[in-house]
Amino acid sequence: MTVKEHFESRDWERITALPMLVGVAVTAADPSGLWGAIKESAAMASELRRAKANPEDNDLIAAVVAAYDSADERQVVTEILRAEVRNRKPPEIVEDIVAEVERLMLLATVKLPDEAPGFGRWLIEIARQVAEAATEGGFLGFGGEPVSPEERATLDRLALAIRVGRA
Repeated sequence: MTVKEHFESRDWERITALPMLVGVAVTAADPSGLWGAIKESAAMASELRRAKANPEDNDLIAAVVAAYDSADERQVVTEILRAEVRNRKPPEIVEDIVAEVERLMLLATVKLPDEAPGFGRWLIEIARQVAEAATEGGFLGFGGEPVSPEERATLDRLALAIRVGRA
């Protein structure tokens, strides 16, 4: 049985979107303008490329990363992301994504108990890379802090949601 076959179709699509969703949650926690959004998006893409080169012997990570090789699956992820942000305020986006991360991590823990912890650590690493990608505050790119309090709080909430998944 492949990793994908452990999940209902809709759940697999959502699990495939999780690397992007955790990044969107951090970005929505403290939007940093166009340049910041570009840097944060690049951080998500960089983590996917890194994981593709070295999936850490984790079949769930490998299967999720492999899904991005398919144009059809990338389109599904794009549609999920659009639905998450369309006509919504950033706090609503963060709330819903954190709840979805918790739900999907619980499911992954039940279906793939050996893979879920590593997958969760990977998701937190993606979120951390996104948080650190753009300096928050400051003026014209000078000063500011690498991770804002809002981003830090969202990282903590995501980590808690992922730990709940391992309970």
